[in-house]
Amino acid sequence: MASIFDQLSRSGTVEIILALRSQHTMSFAGVKKLVGNATTATRRLAELQQYSLVSRKVLQDRLRTVEYRLTEKGLTVGELVEKLKDQDRR
Repeated sequence: MASIFDQLSRSGTVEIILALRSQHTMSFAGVKKLVGNATTATRRLAELQQYSLVSRKVLQDRLRTVEYRLTEKGLTVGELVEKLKDQDRR
């Protein structure tokens, strides 16, 4: 497994973390729209789950909707990423 820094440099990773930080939960369709395609969304979400940054929950509705949210560790990383982004704006 690559380091968390390597993971953060992959396309879509920071965008997913920041979106989940602000929206709290997202569907797969929302993540796919954010990163541009299903393959990237699937890979990034699986990788973020491996690092315990994102949790996945299958909702018990008719459509078997899947919901993604940041874990405590993911919230911490998201906060750090947001601070770095703020510093970059200065």
